Amino acid sequence: MIPHRTRHGAYQANPFFSEDYQSNMWLIGLSVVFSVCFAQMAMYVIYLLFPLANGIIQNDFSIVANLDGVRFIIKCFPKFFFGSTRLFILLVVWII
Repeated sequence: MIPHRTRHGAYQANPFFSEDYQSNMWLIGLSVVFSVCFAQMAMYVIYLLFPLANGIIQNDFSIVANLDGVRFIIKCFPKFFFGSTRLFILLVVWII
């Protein structure tokens, strides 16, 4: 990294931690927390894509009823999600 001159005339190798740069550590910490949360949500969506692909290939979405997160919705409305087509629609909407 190219050294740069600070306002006091001294050279410093890393401009991120210079005296001129005032960062809010709460903002940095919050951005790290949000990054971790969004990464976990992306992994959960990938986790849901495999049963979707399997259901499309086999034309059977009954395995959706056993997935974490989706199972709660199906237990709340068992009369609505009784067919394979409705389970497919639930899974697609859940992913989006």
